[in-house]
Amino acid sequence: MNDHHVMRGILSGKMHSFEDASMFPKVGDIVAIRPLDDICLIEEVAPRRSVLSRGFHGKSQIIATNIDIALVVMGLDQNYNLNRLDRYIQIIRNAMIEPIVVLTKMDLCDDIDEKVQKIERAYPNLRIITTTNQTADGFLPIHTVMEPHKIHCVVGSSGVGKSTLLNYLAGSDIAKTKELSVHQKGRHTTTQRTLYELPGDIYLIDTPGMKEIGFDEDVSEVHFSQIDDLAQNCRFRDCTHTKELGCAVLAAVEDGSLDSSRLKSYHKLEREALRRSRMGKS
Repeated sequence: MNDHHVMRGILSGKMHSFEDASMFPKVGDIVAIRPLDDICLIEEVAPRRSVLSRGFHGKSQIIATNIDIALVVMGLDQNYNLNRLDRYIQIIRNAMIEPIVVLTKMDLCDDIDEKVQKIERAYPNLRIITTTNQTADGFLPIHTVMEPHKIHCVVGSSGVGKSTLLNYLAGSDIAKTKELSVHQKGRHTTTQRTLYELPGDIYLIDTPGMKEIGFDEDVSEVHFSQIDDLAQNCRFRDCTHTKELGCAVLAAVEDGSLDSSRLKSYHKLEREALRRSRMGKS
């Protein structure tokens, strides 16, 4: 886009010489171009201030670049899953991007407070908003987290309401949406990553639903705020929180202040991060 003029871009000969696919332009990139009639040659990709990526079939796949805020959209219906949320939060924070959780379909949930509190206990400083598309003001809370001149990216499973959210912010139906199936499973609608310029100088990247959310090869450690805080009181500094005496994390599981499923998820993601890190060094 050049002064709001959309042009079709093709890679220059120099760009075609790159063997690393991550060097090619991705959604969110700022590029240097050379106009040629109604097309332009993409000659260079500017340094990226952030790269959101995931492990996909054993390889690293870039989702989008230059993101300031990532909106993790999760339904309050059957889509609600803290283990999946953990994976999103980890890849977002590892990219030095601010995550915000957008809980949709609150009209389909009878225990909203309980579900929100579970996320708050796991991530005390994480911003969370709840929304619904069933009332006229159901999406109003989204305005509290959208920041002008910053690039936002929405991620989440298919059918959680990402496209509905985009249409609301745009004020028109610019993204396709579908009704839930009879089994309340989301249907895939977005098929490609697209950067939109929305009213109020808001920039938003819409992404397809992701079934697989793995770490890329650059991940070396996993952080869970609640567990990290508890670990400060462990007897041993190198405590693994598995069987050590004096482990504050295990004590919290025993007294019920930490859900055992959180610790299981922590260990699972930690093992995966370590495996990926070793693969990258081999």
